[in-house]
Amino acid sequence: LEEAGVEVADLRAELKVRDANAGAADMLNEKDAQLRKALEAISSLEKSVEDTARLAQGRQRARDEEADVLAAEQARTMDAELARVSLQASESEQRLREQVEALRGELSDANRAKQHALDAVTD
Repeated sequence: LEEAGVEVADLRAELKVRDANAGAADMLNEKDAQLRKALEAISSLEKSVEDTARLAQGRQRARDEEADVLAAEQARTMDAELARVSLQASESEQRLREQVEALRGELSDANRAKQHALDAVTD
């Protein structure tokens, strides 16, 4: 009976160790599941951050393209205005040349008339 008591005590101790090991294994499995969920959440968050960064870059590119389009439109408007002003300047220059030519003709006519008058007086 004494030997049986020792065996029972040994068996009880072994059962306690097995129960403790099973409890520890359950706790490890639970912690493992929690870690997996945390890793999944981190991966999801990283993907969200990457998506947000891509969206921000896309928005910035769109803003840059819009600014480029506006700048190009302003440049075209300025070019058109410059061409209009340049044309007006050319037309004004042409009119001034014509006026100068007309004034030279009038001056030449006046000088000839003056010469005729002087010639008439001296004759």
